[in-house]
Amino acid sequence: MGLTLLIIIATAGLSMLKLQSATLEKRFTPIIKFVTFSAGQSYCRKDYDDLPTIENQQENEVFIAEALSSSYYAYYADSYAANSNYDISVWLGLYDDMNNWTWSLNEAAFDNNLNFNNWAQSEPQLSVVAKICVFMDPSGLWFDDLCTKILPAVCFYEPGPAQYILVTTPMTWDEAQLYCKSSYTDLVSVRDLTENGDVSTLLTTSTAWIGLYRQGWGQWSDQTPLTFNNFRQEDLALDQTSSVAVKCAVASIFSGLWKKVPYDPSTCPDDISSSPDDHSTSPDDPSTCPDDPSTCPDDPNTCPDDPNTCPDDHSTCQCYPQ
Repeated sequence: MGLTLLIIIATAGLSMLKLQSATLEKRFTPIIKFVTFSAGQSYCRKDYDDLPTIENQQENEVFIAEALSSSYYAYYADSYAANSNYDISVWLGLYDDMNNWTWSLNEAAFDNNLNFNNWAQSEPQLSVVAKICVFMDPSGLWFDDLCTKILPAVCFYEPGPAQYILVTTPMTWDEAQLYCKSSYTDLVSVRDLTENGDVSTLLTTSTAWIGLYRQGWGQWSDQTPLTFNNFRQEDLALDQTSSVAVKCAVASIFSGLWKKVPYDPSTCPDDISSSPDDHSTSPDDPSTCPDDPSTCPDDPNTCPDDPNTCPDDHSTCQCYPQ
């Protein structure tokens, strides 16, 4: 069984360095705090800059080297060498923003709380991360679904005279976007009730793709766009193949590979982007755990290599997740 501890590594001086010079290196600071994603995010933003942003392989190697420079992490290195299933994970600043919706046409931002929408009941299904493309049914209701689903599409043609074009050939959402951009203007945007009605009248018996989609895993906690990843091979297609929603990411401090974390409000909450700054009343408040793990009653240095044989599985120590 792998050991997954919720430890944070803060990026120090990142904002200042980015403003001064893009060539300066980031500094990563290992911190022995066993916390949820949102608590770690708040802690790092308060005392440092943010959870780590990693933009290339060199930064990933520096990040892992800094993690292993801690004597606490190094203690477990021999266990990992003897058993590759034995691991320790640390939070990355990478997450899937569940509210990051965009219209394909002009890449216009879409806000569920501010812009017109006509979602069906229980839509969008935010707990199902893989559903990030939107189609409309004949009644004009919107549904999110896998982008690989095969459906007709409604294109927008700006020159007219007919501006809404139903393409009956079934396609994936990406194929529909490419077709509409090459043959017309783009997939259709629906900005008000009138436009919604105009589009739905084309759909007499079938559903069809519209231009709304969500950019899954598109940015880091500090809002830097995702341009590099080091996910394990099995994680690359996880959103499309698994029925388990994944929303946050961790890194193995031994292999350097990244892993997507299954949806769990207790560790990876619904709205990460607006995590509160003050976790002083939270049961996983980082300030309640000492920096030095040796002060914990079940000092990891006295535990055997297999954490499952530790007393109460570390549950007596407030530094470990209960």
